[in-house]
Amino acid sequence: MRVLTYNINPFLDEAGNTRFIAINTRTSEPSICLSMYEHYLAISGGSPNSSNKELRQLANLYTWADGEGVYLDSILLNGTGVSEIQVRKFSAWLRTRKISNGGTLNASSYNSILNACARFCIWCGKWEANRPTGRNAGYINNLADEAIRLAWKSKAVRSRKLQLAPDLEESEIVALEQYLKPATAMARGISPSIAYRNHLMWRLAVEMGLRISEILALRLEDCPNFERDHISIVRIEERGRTYKDPRGVYAPRPKTLSRDLGFIINNSSLPMNLRDYISKYRYRQLESGGKQFMLEHNFLILAEDSGAPLALKSAEDVAKKISYESGVKGFHWHIARHAFFNRAYASVVDNQGHLNDLVYYGGWSDASSLKIYIQRALRNRAAKTLSVWQENNWEALSN
Repeated sequence: MRVLTYNINPFLDEAGNTRFIAINTRTSEPSICLSMYEHYLAISGGSPNSSNKELRQLANLYTWADGEGVYLDSILLNGTGVSEIQVRKFSAWLRTRKISNGGTLNASSYNSILNACARFCIWCGKWEANRPTGRNAGYINNLADEAIRLAWKSKAVRSRKLQLAPDLEESEIVALEQYLKPATAMARGISPSIAYRNHLMWRLAVEMGLRISEILALRLEDCPNFERDHISIVRIEERGRTYKDPRGVYAPRPKTLSRDLGFIINNSSLPMNLRDYISKYRYRQLESGGKQFMLEHNFLILAEDSGAPLALKSAEDVAKKISYESGVKGFHWHIARHAFFNRAYASVVDNQGHLNDLVYYGGWSDASSLKIYIQRALRNRAAKTLSVWQENNWEALSN
């Protein structure tokens, strides 16, 4: 595996916003050009998650350049730009780069990195052209940006293969449900608080289609109570200036729209499990005496020992353990979200009004964002008539 020599490190700015800086691990020096581009991404209104992804994709280009002795910051900031020969050499390097599983990048990931490089190089060219001592702005704006885009696009992999979002089979959902049920988990020696927590995370993901970042960002006031029967998903930007998350730069940041979500599946145990977890198991025990005490924060999902809000990395480790011990290969939290939307789409596909409801439920701004989640459902629907929920009951998750 070729390890990237550029790390994208998060930090909090003075206003408490999550920002990023690209550091060369070989020289410990930051990239000036990537820092400028990160600032542009931050002020453009995009989410930190999007900025992080964009910069991590560009780390591939900078890693290649570092190995080839190409000083990217210099050629990008002085208006020279990346040449077609360099684009060709980088794309060849990228196609053969080994990733963590020992394989190479799939076509979608490879093309996504090339697109990020094109956007970055065009931005650098426009910045150079429009500064007071730069070249004529009209040249770059009218000609060079398209030339840059075509240079990168020419190296893209053309593939007609339909990209199917990963999904869970009904038998896998049954296996995961049985493995994660609190009674079953406690029989294996899992503490009640962790058993209820893990099952709650699973059901929020598979039964309501929540992202793991949305689950980890939930607070007690977002949950159902005597006055309301729904869960609220709230973007950090809408929490107000006084909002604080002890996880700092690693705080989960839901990138979907804020929304209120009701429970869907009849006879679901999710509402009761949620109430039980909050009232009985959401606390930390003192090592001496085993007494319960109030936590200093109001986040819903807790770490096992400290009582602090659960970190995203810890949640990913939990998913890996679930996958290994349950026998459901490749399980992760987001595949549960895909399982929800594939089945939800299959149940409402003939009703456009309900499709719009589903877009809202997923937190997207338009229906195009739903497409990646429903390709598998479309394939299955073409093969046979689907009736997955059977009058709003999902048998694998019903009591």
